[in-house]
Amino acid sequence: MLLLATPMAGKKVILLTLLILALQLINAQDNYEIQVYGAETTQAPSTTFELHSNISVFGNNASENGVRPTTHAWRNTLEITQGLAPNLELGFYLFTNLTPGYGYQWVGDHLRLRAIAPEKWKIPFGLGLSVEGGYQRKEYADETWSLEIRPIIDKKFDRFYIAFNPVIGVSLQSAYNSHRPVFEPAVELSAPINAMVHAGLEYYGSVGGTDKLGATPPQQHQIFIVSDWDFGTEWEFNIGAGVGLTNTVDALIFKAIIGYTADWRSVAGKKKASKSNP
Repeated sequence: MLLLATPMAGKKVILLTLLILALQLINAQDNYEIQVYGAETTQAPSTTFELHSNISVFGNNASENGVRPTTHAWRNTLEITQGLAPNLELGFYLFTNLTPGYGYQWVGDHLRLRAIAPEKWKIPFGLGLSVEGGYQRKEYADETWSLEIRPIIDKKFDRFYIAFNPVIGVSLQSAYNSHRPVFEPAVELSAPINAMVHAGLEYYGSVGGTDKLGATPPQQHQIFIVSDWDFGTEWEFNIGAGVGLTNTVDALIFKAIIGYTADWRSVAGKKKASKSNP
């Protein structure tokens, strides 16, 4: 009761409770895009270009179920996101992989549609939904065709930011011929270190099928220490290191995300100004 004696203490207790619940709930997110989604979209007619890059320092040293080893695998994902409307965007992914002994390979492609609740709804937290589907080669993924449904919830508490993605993954075609939905949440907790850098934790995992949580496939848990760097509204830069807490995921991964948003309205405005002022 004493902890809740002040509004500030009460908010910290609520935030800690939300984080603990998320960690208790948390198949790890696909390593081609290690990211927790926030309730924001690229605004039309802008386009965002992102490069997701990571390397598994310690992973599987042998093929498993036909999937190639992951130790020293370097994964690069090109993500292009087009703003369609004030609260709607469409994303395209190109997955590639460089694994020693196998060369640089195309892995697959996905499409994603994300929408967020408009501000006029006056919801006291960020709310959105992402739906993503596509193909990955069987040499690099147990699931070749898959669908992901990702609700998005985020909120700022004073200096803290928390985002929670209670993801439902559905295998449309896989090595296991199993199509039951799998619960794959992700959570992020961060806070500013200074005006330029935010630091925090990201958690990814799986607790099995939604019909029987904790059953096969085995639970997977990963935690990342990350930092986000502010180089202006056009740029995005994120780096982090993650460890696997279970033997079903890679033991150590380093990741980086660099992104740039092209505002075509400002580009068109500059061209128009240059023509009118030769």
